Amino acid sequence: MMVKTHLALTTALALAFQENIIPSPTLADISIFAVGAYLGTVLPDIDEPNSYIGKRSLMLSDVISTLLRHRGLTHFLIVPGLIWLLGQYFSDFEGINLALNAVAFGWLSHIIGDILVGNGIRGLLFPIYSERITLYPMNTVVVGGIFEFALQILLSFAIVIQILQKML
Repeated sequence: MMVKTHLALTTALALAFQENIIPSPTLADISIFAVGAYLGTVLPDIDEPNSYIGKRSLMLSDVISTLLRHRGLTHFLIVPGLIWLLGQYFSDFEGINLALNAVAFGWLSHIIGDILVGNGIRGLLFPIYSERITLYPMNTVVVGGIFEFALQILLSFAIVIQILQKML
């Protein structure tokens, strides 16, 4: 999935679950959550040098990609789970807790997006199950293809509708 679609999916999910995530948010809460969630959305692709984050990582992505295959360890569900647990450890520090939970939320959103588009993810449920998980076993959905473009449009409409509903 392309970064634009990942960010749109994260935004739509955050708006949909906002009451569950931050029941009475302040502007600071929303800012911390947005930055954390968007960071969590792009970080899983650090293992791909040609990704949005990979091109901006000053060769860190090149090093990581030699150690890990794309959609490998950075796409295992255990990673956002560990980030969330770290957030719980810092539960006495509200801003740190919120930021880490937001990163975990964005990371999970990224994983959901990669299951929707492309080849899916091998090892998603590591260490329990290591086979590829995808919604499209025939590999018919192409990253950057017409389905992803249609998904971008659908997510954009969902975002606008959710914002309008919150304003009314």
